[in-house]
Amino acid sequence: MFTLLACTGGSDSPTAPTMSINIQNASLEIGQNVQLSAVNARGVVTWTSSNTAVATVVSTGFVSAAGPGTATITAATASQTASTAVTVLQPPSIGLAATSVTFSARAGGAGPAAQAVAIVNAGQGTLAGVQVGAVTYGVGQPGQWLSTTISSSTAPSTLTLNASVAGLIPGSYSATVQLIASAPTMPRDINVTFTVTAPPTIEISATSAQFTGVAGGANPTPVTINITSGTPAPATGLSASISYGQSASGWLTAQLSSMTTPSSLSLTATTGALTPGTYTASVILASPDAANAPRTVIVSFAVAARPSIALSGSSLDFAATVGGANAATQPVQVTNSGGGSLTGIAVSVDYTTGAGWLSASLNQTSAPATLTVQPVTGSLAAGTYSATIRVTAPQASNTPQSIAVTFTVGAGALIATSPTTLSITGSLSSLPAVRQVVVSNAGGGSLSGLSVGIQYQTGSGWLTATLNTTTAPASISVQASPTGLTAGTYTAVLRVMSPSASNSPVSVPVTYTIAAEPEIVLSATSRSFSMVIGEANPVSQNVVVSNGGGGTLSSLSTSIVYGSGSGWLSASLSSSTAPTTIAVSASRGALAAGTYTATVIVSSPVASNSPRAIDVTFTIAAAPSIGLSTSALGFNRVSGSGATDPSTITITNAGGGTLSGLSASIVYLTGPSPNTGWLSGTLTGTTAPASVNLVANAGTPSVPRAPGTYTALVRVTSAVASNSPRDIQVEFEVPVSFVNNIYSQLYPTYCEACHFSGGSQPNLSSVSAFRASMIGVLTTNRTGNPLATTYPRRIVAGSATMSYLTYQLQKSTGALHMPTGAQTVPASLRTLISSWINQGANNN
Repeated sequence: MFTLLACTGGSDSPTAPTMSINIQNASLEIGQNVQLSAVNARGVVTWTSSNTAVATVVSTGFVSAAGPGTATITAATASQTASTAVTVLQPPSIGLAATSVTFSARAGGAGPAAQAVAIVNAGQGTLAGVQVGAVTYGVGQPGQWLSTTISSSTAPSTLTLNASVAGLIPGSYSATVQLIASAPTMPRDINVTFTVTAPPTIEISATSAQFTGVAGGANPTPVTINITSGTPAPATGLSASISYGQSASGWLTAQLSSMTTPSSLSLTATTGALTPGTYTASVILASPDAANAPRTVIVSFAVAARPSIALSGSSLDFAATVGGANAATQPVQVTNSGGGSLTGIAVSVDYTTGAGWLSASLNQTSAPATLTVQPVTGSLAAGTYSATIRVTAPQASNTPQSIAVTFTVGAGALIATSPTTLSITGSLSSLPAVRQVVVSNAGGGSLSGLSVGIQYQTGSGWLTATLNTTTAPASISVQASPTGLTAGTYTAVLRVMSPSASNSPVSVPVTYTIAAEPEIVLSATSRSFSMVIGEANPVSQNVVVSNGGGGTLSSLSTSIVYGSGSGWLSASLSSSTAPTTIAVSASRGALAAGTYTATVIVSSPVASNSPRAIDVTFTIAAAPSIGLSTSALGFNRVSGSGATDPSTITITNAGGGTLSGLSASIVYLTGPSPNTGWLSGTLTGTTAPASVNLVANAGTPSVPRAPGTYTALVRVTSAVASNSPRDIQVEFEVPVSFVNNIYSQLYPTYCEACHFSGGSQPNLSSVSAFRASMIGVLTTNRTGNPLATTYPRRIVAGSATMSYLTYQLQKSTGALHMPTGAQTVPASLRTLISSWINQGANNN
C-alpha cells in the first residue's frame, strides 16, 4: 500500500533535519548480529523492535537475530524517528517429496524399476552436504537388497533407490534410509517396503480329455479345460503344443483363449478320414515363468465303425376284399448292426402297381425302431398290388434297405360316389342350389340297404342329405343353408353306408363357404402433425382405405370429431369406393401453441365394422425465444491494468423451433469521457445454443482509462425470435491507480522540486523509491501537532476527510501547505487522490 509523506519527513516544519539509519532492509540468519546507527540524530536515540521474537535491539543499536520473520527496528529522538526492516531467514532443512517407497517383484524374476525421491531445501539459505547417513534393515531380515544414489550433495537433489530380488524368498522386507546434511538440521528417514511374491504355477481343471465319434461322422463336441495360477501372480507366455502317439496325427487342435492366466484350453477332435480305432495325443502346456511348467493333458479319441441298417424281415404279404376292411398291420423291427448310433431313419414307398394304397410309419427315427406297415383297401379294384418300402439313414454304411410288399384284393360290393367331394359357395342372404351325389356299386354283387348320415366338423344343422332309393344306383340330394351362420367356411362329411359293401361307410367331404360382408380396413389408425408458430402448415398425410371382407366396400364417408380446438383438421376421400385414400391435413389458423386432438370417423352403410376411427394429434410449438444465462454483468479493473478475464453469457432457445440468425452489438450508455471502446465482445455461433464472450479494458499504464463507473448494453437480436432484442446490462468499475493515475501527475510537477537526486530531501523520482520512503506512514499516528486529533494519520485508508494529506493539499499557503511554495495541486488531481484514499489507498 502506498502512502504519502510531507517533504519535511517526520516533522511539520519544512526545515527540520532528517534522521536515517545507516543500513536499510538487513537480512540475517538466526544467531547473527548487525550494528545499526542513527545518522543526523539530534538528541538521545532510543532503539525499539516491533517483534522481539524475530530480532532484539539494545540501546547501542546492536541487533540480534532471534527467530524467522521480519521486524521493524526504529530509532527515535525527541523530535525525530527513522526505521529499517530486519529479515531473519529460516535455517535450511531437509524436505522430501515422499517419506515412504514401496517395491514389489516376483521371487526369481527381474528386479523392480528404480524409484526416485526429490530432496529440497524446506528452509532458507543453502542446504549442502546432503548424503545417506545409514540404511537400516528390518530385524531378522537379510540386508544389502537396497542400494542408494544421490545426484547432488546440494539441494535440490534426487535420491534414487534400487531394490534387488536376488536371493530373496517370498515375503515382505523393510528398510530405513537416513538422510543427513552438513547444515545443523534434523536427519530425515525414508521407509522402504519390498514385497516379494511367489512365482506363478500352471493349474489345470483336468489332466485328461476323452472324445468319441463315428468313422466318417460328425466331429464330437469340443472339450474346455480351465487354466489358472496357483499363486496370486499370473502365469504369462502360455503356449500349447501337441505330441501324438503311434497312431494317426493331425486329428487334434488345441487353442488357448489367453496367453496369461486365467485362460482356457479348447480341444477339438476332427473325425476326418480316421478309421475305427482309438487314438491318443498329449497336449503340453508351457510358461516361461511358471514354477511347475510344463503340464500335460492326455487326450484319447475312440472312433467307432459306421452304423448299419438291420431289418427283421425283407418281404410282407397282405390280403383284403374290395370295399372291405383294411388288412391287419404288420411290424418290421429296424436295428443297428454296426457301430455308433443309427439315427435319421426315414422310409419311402415305391409303387410297382397302383399308388397310395400303402401306409408305412416309424415310431421313432433312431434305432431300435418299429416300422408299422398296413395297406389301405380304399377304392382299389380286385387284383394284386406290389410296392417296395425303402428304409434309409444318412450315416448307415448299407443305406438303403428294401422290404417287398404284396397286397391281394378280392372282389365284393363296393360303394362308389360321384363326385367324391362337394364344394358349395353362397352368401348370408341367399340359399345355394341343391347338389346331387350319385351312389353306384364299384364291385360285384348287389349294393343294397343304402343310408346316409351327416357328421359336422364345423358348425351344425346347416346341411340336409336325402337318398332317393336304398339300392344302387341311387342319388343323394344335398342342400346347404346359411341360417344362423356367419361368414366363413364350414365343413361336414356325408357318410354313405351299406351292410353289403366291404368299404362301408364311404365319406364324401362337404365344404360350404359363405362370403364375408365388406369390411373397412385402414392403413393407419393414428396420425400426428407438428409445427412451430411462424412456419408453414405441415404437409398432409394419407390413410389408405381397403376392403378386408367380401363384396364391394362402397358409400364411404368421413366426419371429424374435435377433442380440442376446432376447424384445424380436414379429411377428404379420393373416392367413395374402396380401395381409396383419405388425405388428412392440419392447418394452424389462429391456434395458440399447444397440443390439439381430433378423430376422423370413416363410415360405410355396407361395412360390417362401420364406423372406424383415426386419432389425430396436432402439436404447435411456440416461436423461438432468446434466453440469456444472465441479464446483468459487472467488471472491475484498476485503471491502466489492461483487460479483464472474459465473461461468457450463454444464449439458449427459450421457445420452440430453431433460434437462428443471432447477432450481438454494444450500446454505450454512461461513464467518464470517453465512455466508449472499453467493452469488446465475441459471438460464438449464430444458432442457439451460442454464447457471447465479453472483455472490459482499463487501458495501459501509459494510456490509462479514466477512473469511474461505465455502463453499456450488449444487445442480442434474432429475426426469428419472438422477444428480440434482449439486452444485457454491463457495468465496469475502474478504481483509481496510484501508479498510473496519481504518481505520473504528482511527482514531475509537484514533488520533483524537492525530491530529486542530490537534493536535501529523499529522492522520490521512481515509483519504487516513492513507495519505500512512504512505507509505514499509514499505520503511524501523528503527535505533537494541534491538528493531530482531527487528522490522526497522514493517510487514513478509506477516509480522505480524516487524512492529513487531504488537508495539506487543500491549503493554498502556509507552513502546512503541500507542495511547498506557491504551487497548488489542481482540484482534478486532488479528487483522484481523495478517491484513491477512499478506495483503501491500495498499492496499485
